Amino acid sequence: MRDMLFPAEYRHKHQVPGSCICDDYMDQDGDICESALQSSCEELCCDETLLIKRKRTQGALGLAPDGSPMIIEDIREAQKPSIHFGRMACSNQVMKSGQHRDRIAAEEGVIGFKMESAGTWDFIPTIVIKSVCDYADSHKNKQWQEYAATTAAACTKAILEEWREVRSLGRNPVDQEHLG
Repeated sequence: MRDMLFPAEYRHKHQVPGSCICDDYMDQDGDICESALQSSCEELCCDETLLIKRKRTQGALGLAPDGSPMIIEDIREAQKPSIHFGRMACSNQVMKSGQHRDRIAAEEGVIGFKMESAGTWDFIPTIVIKSVCDYADSHKNKQWQEYAATTAAACTKAILEEWREVRSLGRNPVDQEHLG
């Protein structure tokens, strides 16, 4: 499995001229055929020379920024999951546009997008634990879904264990000073 991030404006559509209606639309609002929506980047000939290289992902593969080999401790560190705290955007639709993703993230100060927890806060105070499996763009695929589910479950377990430990010590697990 590969972790691939394309520029926000690069759409997941047929890229070979004359192959489909998709290739006739150069603007971001043009139609994309149903076949493209179900196809992989490899099948559509998405231009991998446009992939955005990120230091951490390259490090997880053992590639230093200067091309030199990395030591095993640095590789292991780059491969560890990270936890980020911040605001989530919730909707009843899947985010499939890198440009819309970037605009909403900048305007609203959100770090991720979620569908499943939309509206939950209206009924009960909630903590959303989201594990990323895609970049909320048109290049969506399900390759990382199982890994994401596993890391979210591990994070949830760790939080619940910490909650239980704090409660067993007789302290309130919800520290009002830190709720902001």
